[in-house]
Amino acid sequence: MPHDDPVPSAGGGSRGDRPDAPPATDAAGTATAGPRDGWQNHLPQVMQVFNGQVTSDVVGVAGGEGRDRRPVTGKLEAAEVDLELGHFIPPSAYDRALEALLTERIVVLCGATGSGKRTSALGLLRDATHLPLVVLSSVITLKELAQRSYEPGYGYLVVNHQGEGSVAERDFTWRTVRDRIRECEAYLVVTTADHDGVVETVRQFPWQRPDLRAVLRGWLAGTSVEPALAETLADQLTDEYTMGDVARIARRVAAGEPYRDVLAEFEAGSASRVQEWFDKEPSVQEVLEVTVLAFLEGVNHRTLEAQAVRLERLLADRLRDEQPGRERPAVEPGSLALPAGRRRRTTGDGLIASEQVSLGVTTRPLPVFRRPEYRRHILAELCRRYDSPFWDAMREWLQALVVGESAVRCAQGLAWLAAVDFDEVEQSYLDPWSRGEAGWTGQTTAAYLLWWMCLNEETTPAALGLAKYWASHGNPRQRWTAAMAYGGELGIREPTQAVNRLWHLVTTSADGDEEAASALAMLFATLTVHTEEAGRVVSLLTRVLRRPPRRPGDARVVDRARLVLFKVLLIRDPDRGELASFMFLDKHPERVADVSTLWAEAICNRPHRETVLNALWSGLHRLGRISATPVAHAHALAQGLAAALPPAEALSFQHDFRLVDVRRGNPSRPAQQSLALVLLDVLERYCRAPRPKD
Repeated sequence: MPHDDPVPSAGGGSRGDRPDAPPATDAAGTATAGPRDGWQNHLPQVMQVFNGQVTSDVVGVAGGEGRDRRPVTGKLEAAEVDLELGHFIPPSAYDRALEALLTERIVVLCGATGSGKRTSALGLLRDATHLPLVVLSSVITLKELAQRSYEPGYGYLVVNHQGEGSVAERDFTWRTVRDRIRECEAYLVVTTADHDGVVETVRQFPWQRPDLRAVLRGWLAGTSVEPALAETLADQLTDEYTMGDVARIARRVAAGEPYRDVLAEFEAGSASRVQEWFDKEPSVQEVLEVTVLAFLEGVNHRTLEAQAVRLERLLADRLRDEQPGRERPAVEPGSLALPAGRRRRTTGDGLIASEQVSLGVTTRPLPVFRRPEYRRHILAELCRRYDSPFWDAMREWLQALVVGESAVRCAQGLAWLAAVDFDEVEQSYLDPWSRGEAGWTGQTTAAYLLWWMCLNEETTPAALGLAKYWASHGNPRQRWTAAMAYGGELGIREPTQAVNRLWHLVTTSADGDEEAASALAMLFATLTVHTEEAGRVVSLLTRVLRRPPRRPGDARVVDRARLVLFKVLLIRDPDRGELASFMFLDKHPERVADVSTLWAEAICNRPHRETVLNALWSGLHRLGRISATPVAHAHALAQGLAAALPPAEALSFQHDFRLVDVRRGNPSRPAQQSLALVLLDVLERYCRAPRPKD
């Protein structure tokens, strides 16, 4: 068997006032003791735990069609726009908004989340211009909108923008945004849930969703479904259904699924069902059981019961604090009764059922909500009904979970809570945890929480805004928490923002550059696997490393770029264990010249040479596991190295890399099967050939 030694870690040791190294975690995300070896070494494991939970879990709107982990910003493909507008029915204010956009080049659509503002905005922009459409960050400020550049004729969209500043400040800044858009001859549509009518500079339109009957008739036209069903469906789709829900329901009904079965999966009436359950004044134990399950979905009955008891004790302590002198009643001898809570919990008209879950060759019963959408409605009722003692007890209970149990599950429940009471989540959990008040596990859970929030359209803007604030204005630990968050799901949602923020942290941190560099490398791996945006990191590094130094600080920036470079070349995809740089090469063979330049830069750095050569050998050795054309990639990489390496360095590299192959290769394997030797042979031929004169 050939040797395939693990590539040495790209992380560094701890120094200065960096946070404690992250403890190791088990497969469920449970924190355990770990060495103080730099938290950046733990990032791949943090990502692996989260990705595993995302893969195995169903999060989002009931009846949805899986998670959308694509970027929410950037240029839209024409086919993507056409698909989204395929069954679009303009609402009543559409014509007036289009007229304003054509004459003034900028409009704002104000309406509730789920009313179809994004699709309407795309329709307006497509009617205004045939040129590309670009989605900008939801957390972009008005000042940034006024200062950025716009391509003439392009359409730009900001979804779910948040209000900012005073009335006078907003009106003035909107004026500068409008003037900039007109100067560039572009078009801009901004959607927001806030409608306060405070600005006069830009036309704002209160937005209502279109006529559902017309929408449904459009979806069902040309299918075998009876046209009258559009009327039946429209009568049952209350305001609780978003336009996204309506589209998903219509698509499935048009495909032939019985409409009653489809509606049963979505059942917006779940909110009323949960409210009725609470109105019946269930026992404290019943309330605490549904609360625990809302935050720890997937635990067994014993864990649910134990956690409900723990939460009840904390709540009793808080209530005694509110009412001094109140004592717990004594239990008389012989008065104890054996409770049958488990049977009560999962029978009758309760919210919880027991479901047999397969675990390998065995099955076991787990408590689950009778409908997945109950979870959100339960959290909404808890927020609506209970006062500070309850939430103080919740905070102490969740704090213990973060330190000693599954942080990923806890964060998922808090993400749902954020959708109904963001202030509680930010003030009680995100802010203190991001500041390091719960140690490394709290910071990790804060990152998990932002990642879960990014999987929900409603909470994505809040998650992106918090990370941006921590990275720009937070204390050192908040900046490190933001760096970790940008290396994962936040980076998927807004790649440009993530790359820019992490690079800013890399170049400006007096202490913490390694952490930010590790997060940028993790972002590269994340983008390589889940998006087409990893080239942004490659472009950044090649641009900085090729640029000749002109100012005194340029040398330091190049040093920081090299730090990122080594980590990028050595980072592995957390799930498959493959070097992300080779996965990127297989996915984007047209970027082989840039990839070769980065490898050449690393090869020429003597202090890291051995580590780099071992990583290169390992990537070539495993290339056949990720690519259908490994030999072609080895040829192209060799040609790129021949062009990028100075002649003396090329000869030195050939000698050293051949030694690595001898040490790590298999002597019994035919030479032509070694991609390392393929690369060396091609490189040697190119190095012998005369180079063209400049």
